[in-house]
Amino acid sequence: MDDVWYVDDDGAPRTIAKFALEKKYARVRVFSDGAEAREAFENGDRTRLLISDTLMPGLSGPGLILYARDKGITDMKILLVSTSDDYLKFAPALKVPALKKPFSPNGLLEVVEGLIPPSKQ
Repeated sequence: MDDVWYVDDDGAPRTIAKFALEKKYARVRVFSDGAEAREAFENGDRTRLLISDTLMPGLSGPGLILYARDKGITDMKILLVSTSDDYLKFAPALKVPALKKPFSPNGLLEVVEGLIPPSKQ
């Protein structure tokens, strides 16, 4: 099982997130869209925490979350991220926390550490 998956069609936040998360988490994977993450789920891969952008071409973050829940994948924590306050409004309906982009590496780690403990010392 991976520690964290970060799903975002925007390369800059994906790179920043990977860099920050790898400081505290041993198994971090990044995906450039929801379909890639869905394929990993379909292959039986799992994560402790799914971080997903809300608005992406094809499969959106909320769509990915609903897919996982529909498949019975309920043992992971979830964090939605978005540059838009309008899209962050999906978070309460999905009963998940949200973080506004842009975020600092330390800001992301602070939120993530509140959801799952680090796997690196």
